[in-house]
Amino acid sequence: MCRCDVSDRDDATHQQVNGVAMATLALDTSPRSTVISPSTLESLARLSIEEGGHDTNITRHRWQLSLQHNNDHFCGATLIASKWALTSAGCVQLHSTDLSVRAASNYVSSGGQLVDVQTVIVHPDYNAKTHDSDIALLEFVEEVDENITVNAWLPNTKEEQIQDGWDTDLTGK
Repeated sequence: MCRCDVSDRDDATHQQVNGVAMATLALDTSPRSTVISPSTLESLARLSIEEGGHDTNITRHRWQLSLQHNNDHFCGATLIASKWALTSAGCVQLHSTDLSVRAASNYVSSGGQLVDVQTVIVHPDYNAKTHDSDIALLEFVEEVDENITVNAWLPNTKEEQIQDGWDTDLTGK
């Protein structure tokens, strides 16, 4: 688990915003890169990620992943690029090795595509007691199949970002 800022990565850029050091990680989503700003990550982290506690179909939520440790489901994750997912830092607090994600399946133990996680990046300000900055990035060993990621969701503009207090249909644990 990388409990750090992303200064050790070649694909990160750094800037000062109102005197606060910020890092932006460019995710390789060939042929272009998607830049996920800290404010977007924080917006995504604040989302309530379940659909009323009811079963749903993966075709409605293509971005939803099963986060697994030694092939056992223990948390949810959100696909944000072909080799990247977003999850709770609390989810990877105890399990940071031998992780994989299952994509495009209604079941946590079969179907879809199983991809190994190679890197876990926990927000450097994560606090397990207060749950502040409870967010982590997962980098996969290989890309999730393009047919799976076709409808994966990530807000690309300010208008598409979900504002605090708004409801949305997302899935997860």
